[in-house]
Amino acid sequence: MKTLLALAVLLGAIQCGDDSPDQRSEPPCDGSCFVRMCRAGADPPGPEPEGIRTRTTGDNGTFDDRCAPDNQLVQYKCEVAVRDVYIPELGRTPLAVARETGRVISTIAVCGNCVRGACPASP
Repeated sequence: MKTLLALAVLLGAIQCGDDSPDQRSEPPCDGSCFVRMCRAGADPPGPEPEGIRTRTTGDNGTFDDRCAPDNQLVQYKCEVAVRDVYIPELGRTPLAVARETGRVISTIAVCGNCVRGACPASP
């Protein structure tokens, strides 16, 4: 995961808290936004509703989904770490356990028609 984040930084991906001048300004989330809380040790979240802007809060701040200058969607999600857990009663094969870290990370979604921090829902 750290390697992927480092690669994204090297390639110029937009990061949480990025204040570069080429970002499009979106109004803050209002009552219509889907709200997600990132909690260290919690089970990973389920899918977000399509076509609805999300506000994500974690240990590193609160971030609202927004449109990037190229009309793509910058989505903020809860970072998830996966580790192997060995349970002697189940044998020598480890179980992969995914847990939230509590931090918020950003991803770019190929949208093509980002509107007010969301991609329109598919018909």
